Amino acid sequence: MITTVIARIAGATPAESFQGRDGQCITKCTIIIKTIEAYPQTLALTAFGELVPWAQQTGRTVEVGVGMSSREYEGRWFSELRAIGMKYAQLPVPEAVH
Repeated sequence: MITTVIARIAGATPAESFQGRDGQCITKCTIIIKTIEAYPQTLALTAFGELVPWAQQTGRTVEVGVGMSSREYEGRWFSELRAIGMKYAQLPVPEAVH
């Protein structure tokens, strides 16, 4: 399942690099975002590859594609939120009150 949210980047964990099963070098980090809505939510998203540099842009407002998945392992369930795509968000300009 994929959804899109508009949020502000609040921070990130340091980037980690490791070798994948196919031998390629993979870089990942966790980006912390805070949604922009009446009741803001804080989300931790796993980001891979070209999305990792976005983590350094604390305070920027972005539109993020969020992929959600869950899996079962030995009778326990684990959920993950993954950043699928990211771009700068265009926030609507509030109308002036006359």
